[in-house]
Amino acid sequence: MRLLRAADFVPMPWANGRGVTVEMLRVEGPSGLLFRLSRASVVEDGPFSIFPGVERVLTVISGPGFDLLGERRLRCDPLAPVAFPGDEALAASGVRGPSRRPERDVGPRAAGAGGERAQGGGDRGRNGLRGGAGGSGGERRGAGPG
Repeated sequence: MRLLRAADFVPMPWANGRGVTVEMLRVEGPSGLLFRLSRASVVEDGPFSIFPGVERVLTVISGPGFDLLGERRLRCDPLAPVAFPGDEALAASGVRGPSRRPERDVGPRAAGAGGERAQGGGDRGRNGLRGGAGGSGGERRGAGPG
């Protein structure tokens, strides 16, 4: 067993340029991303980065939570996982304070192996997953939700 410390993780700027994610684990396959585990903080309203072909699941672990708004509204409450496709245009809204959130991202080949893709409508719950329960990178150094 290997103990990992903060210095072992890779801080990465968000694709939208408004913050920093700490990537804790990344698995690549021949066609690109298979799996990624990261953490970040949402500290202000703003757009989430677009990741085509990636299934994202985030869970607020501390802080008040926030809404994700686009063609639909997803509520990100503490300890309630929220799933959504990475190519869905969403923006954090109603941010009242920092919300720390780990995130699990699954690439297109791995996504078919488990979990369901979140889509609007149907019998999906408020967090984008069937039944309404859920099942998504370091500390923020810049601004915006990532």
